[in-house]
Amino acid sequence: MILTNKRCLIHKDSQIVVAPTTVLPKAFNIFGNDSYKLVAQKMRWDEARRQCKADDADLASILNPITQAYITLQMSKHNEPVWIGLNSNVWVDNWLLSYTKWGRDEPKNNYGCVYIDVDRTWKTAPCTNNYYSLCKRSPGETVPLLVLQTS
Repeated sequence: MILTNKRCLIHKDSQIVVAPTTVLPKAFNIFGNDSYKLVAQKMRWDEARRQCKADDADLASILNPITQAYITLQMSKHNEPVWIGLNSNVWVDNWLLSYTKWGRDEPKNNYGCVYIDVDRTWKTAPCTNNYYSLCKRSPGETVPLLVLQTS
């Protein structure tokens, strides 16, 4: 393949090679090694988890302040509380609870489900409350990508 005057000329002996690439399902955004989807529909914590699992994901675990900052930036577009994958101090994906961003007087012992409030802090609430939710997953299916290769 030769580029001339911003035009692409392909030799007759060129071949099309199919190479795999990773494509995420619609509405998932890559951040670091993970991808996230904000579900802008209010539902209970268990419904939110089921919704994430339908997308081969789970409610998000937040393991460091950088991920927390990214997530709260995404939340600021909606200004709504968001369920995360922490319940009774255990992440749904079994990560160790080493980073937290609890709000004042939190966590409350009588509530297990955790959400990020609009003030960007974590709070506990009855799992029957209805909030938006945040799903987290690894990159998904592989689909072919066309790549031109000359021989």
